[in-house]
Amino acid sequence: MRSSSGCSGRRGFFARLMDSGPALPTDGIFCSVCGYCMPCPYGVDIPGIFSLYNDAVDAKDSCGRKFLKTYEETIPYLRQANHCIECGICLSQCPMSVDIPKEMRRIDELVESFKVKELMK
Repeated sequence: MRSSSGCSGRRGFFARLMDSGPALPTDGIFCSVCGYCMPCPYGVDIPGIFSLYNDAVDAKDSCGRKFLKTYEETIPYLRQANHCIECGICLSQCPMSVDIPKEMRRIDELVESFKVKELMK
């Protein structure tokens, strides 16, 4: 997993936006898309989101444009990563020990940064 640049919170998020622009990390999430984390009580499509993310990483979609388009078209709004409230119910169900709430937060921040990047064009 990609480590942060040492900045945290909103300040770090906006600092990352101001550099060369958001880019899709080059490492995927170690998820087998088994679905044991489902159903999410808040409707988040955890395996669908992780699968899309990993596909984009494998395709080396470094600018994220294709990832964002596919994410918006494939994952219904109410099932997107921004609806994860980090309740942690999924954590005990994951046989791969993925920190699902952390990854959802990271993916949501990435999606939002790609949206900002698109709006600034």
